[in-house]
Amino acid sequence: MHIPFKKFHGAGNDFVMIDNLAGLFPSLSEDFVQSVCDRHFGVGGDGLIVLLKNPSYDFEMLYYNADGRAGSLCGNGGRCAVQFAHSLGIRKEQYFFLASDGPHSAERFNDGRIRLKMNDCHWPRSFEKGFFIDTGSPHYVEFVEESENFSLLERALPIRHHAHFMPGGTNVNYILSKESPYEIRTFERGVEAETLACGTGATAVALVLAFEEESLEGKKAIKALGGSLEVEYRRAEKYFTDIYLTGPAEQVFEGFIPYK
Repeated sequence: MHIPFKKFHGAGNDFVMIDNLAGLFPSLSEDFVQSVCDRHFGVGGDGLIVLLKNPSYDFEMLYYNADGRAGSLCGNGGRCAVQFAHSLGIRKEQYFFLASDGPHSAERFNDGRIRLKMNDCHWPRSFEKGFFIDTGSPHYVEFVEESENFSLLERALPIRHHAHFMPGGTNVNYILSKESPYEIRTFERGVEAETLACGTGATAVALVLAFEEESLEGKKAIKALGGSLEVEYRRAEKYFTDIYLTGPAEQVFEGFIPYK
């Protein structure tokens, strides 16, 4: 069997996308997902996304991390899933789909950008030198002085595997600039490496900035290594609501994956 796929990226955060709306393919094993996401021996990607049929939504999004395991919400993956659905002929002004953290809506702009509505999340809480916040995926966020020279891997790994966040661990984000656009770097669990962008991470950074500034509503421009993202928000008592993540979602190529 050969499974057709398309590959998309959102600001450099890349995903292998599989259409299983007709339910033709079996469930995917960890080994298969790992082999597909391998950048030397497979297609290569930060994750793999399968679109499933769900009678209550336009589609259901099943997300796998590059390590082969089912993952929590992937913000850029969700935006790419909407673009993928559009390429499959699902043409709507507003999309409604189901992800691991619940329902989401999204809209597609003529320039190809996707605006994804994130679910409400609680205010961040202090942890060590930074903050922890769950934006559909867990994130640790820390400010870093612009003059500070540091190894992302060495600094992020102790936080990623900190006992406080076990058993799942956490993603780790660093804010490198104090002015907009806010430059960030992200270490993603499941990929176990730095990624060029992270949608839930950009959202986490924006909300931590909003929390620190005590701003009631607004918009933050986030500059990741692979491109720019925009996060809108409104602050309520003890939580953030009306959170939107906007950015590019582009097809890179398509092909067929052998499945044994």
